[in-house]
Amino acid sequence: MPKPKLGLPPLPPRSTLPHYIPNKSFCINSGTQERDYPGRAGIVNPRLADEFVRALGVRDGEFVLEMYPGVGGITRALLSGGRSASPLLQARQKAAWWNELKDQAPETPANARKPVVPKDVFPNWIETFKNAEAEVAALEEEHKGEEEDEAKVTKPKHIVVAEPNTRIRKPCFALDPLAQPTSHQTWEYVLAQRQHSQEWLDGIHPCSVDDRITVTGADPYTWETAEYMLSHPVNQPHIPVWDPNAPPGPAQHYRNWSDPEPHITYVASMPLSSVSESLIGQWLGSAVGAADGYPTWIWRWGRVRMAFLMSRWSYDVRLLCCASIAPRVTADVSA
Repeated sequence: MPKPKLGLPPLPPRSTLPHYIPNKSFCINSGTQERDYPGRAGIVNPRLADEFVRALGVRDGEFVLEMYPGVGGITRALLSGGRSASPLLQARQKAAWWNELKDQAPETPANARKPVVPKDVFPNWIETFKNAEAEVAALEEEHKGEEEDEAKVTKPKHIVVAEPNTRIRKPCFALDPLAQPTSHQTWEYVLAQRQHSQEWLDGIHPCSVDDRITVTGADPYTWETAEYMLSHPVNQPHIPVWDPNAPPGPAQHYRNWSDPEPHITYVASMPLSSVSESLIGQWLGSAVGAADGYPTWIWRWGRVRMAFLMSRWSYDVRLLCCASIAPRVTADVSA
């Protein structure tokens, strides 16, 4: 049964989140192509996620590749244009979901130590929305006349999420179990170079509650994942064509380093581990040579912006790395 297009619902409070998405889900891999990521962390607090998104400065028509989103705190902030912490906006979203699913919400006994968590309902924390209608009424009265002008809020055109952990991906991004992922067997690079490795391609899954999101289970650790996300036919319509005379496909979106930068942003929430250090170093270092006419990886799409959510220690180390390659790299790198 198709789900209503109500958008991704607000996450439950951090204090109760482990009841619905256990903490162990973040450190146990769930697929053959997924690595073990110790120290995985993400933003759950909507206010902090909004601050990150506002600092990012989403542009008109922005296409976002989000790596390791976890439960989707930053995803929700991006979709709201940095307003996911708005109490009134959250209450209205909760009320819409409650009205749609209240008949499927479980009843937790008053003396229960833990809430009853349904396994076949999205979101499985629907019970936490039961007082949303009263919240909406109170907040609308409190903030009467203070509505924010929607026209002034800039939101991404599309977000494609790469979350390899099935235990996190399925309950957080409303993947329709009946929908088959859209395969991409014509992807130029895979067919030409990696025919023996196609098993890691997980396909692109539609988010059943928001058309602005597509999801893949491919691991960003695999070098080709980002190119796969950018070149997939499902995502290409959301990226402006730069060279209409090029052969149909990804080549129409490629740009030279000196061309105006595309409205594409690469966002990643990095774990505190050696894997994270390796990935950041490779991703940043791969830009070297692009300005000289030898772009590789995502730099074939032009000067793509990068924004990493990382530990302070990782930031200090990478700041030195960026300084060492700055004379050769002119791409914007945000931490």
